Amino acid sequence: MFHELKLKLIYSTSLSAAKDIFQADDTLSIDKFGSHLKSLLSTASLVYVDLPNPPPKTTRKKPRSLLKYLSGPSPTEQDDIIDSISGSMRRPLAPQIGKLRSIKSKAEQQVMRQAADISGRAHAKVI
Repeated sequence: MFHELKLKLIYSTSLSAAKDIFQADDTLSIDKFGSHLKSLLSTASLVYVDLPNPPPKTTRKKPRSLLKYLSGPSPTEQDDIIDSISGSMRRPLAPQIGKLRSIKSKAEQQVMRQAADISGRAHAKVI
């Protein structure tokens, strides 16, 4: 099954394929990101987001949003949405992701075990 999933990942990029591959409840086109995010913001008490580091102060013109960083220099509706999130609602995402990375599913543990076994055999052969 893993091999089949890997092939799907390589050869498929449709929304339905992404839904199947990542076992997501739903998928949306990136074109709908701005309007969907805006609809969610009205009910959110906190928004977890990490924005790229600003350039050094000597060349800094204006802070850039995450979407500006991803989509290039042209301003978009999504940029306005991200910029409109009040500072009191924003929280850093990285610490939350770090906590989640420390919890491993059974599948992740099996993959880690296999990697350790392969590495151990390789080291044994070298010695």
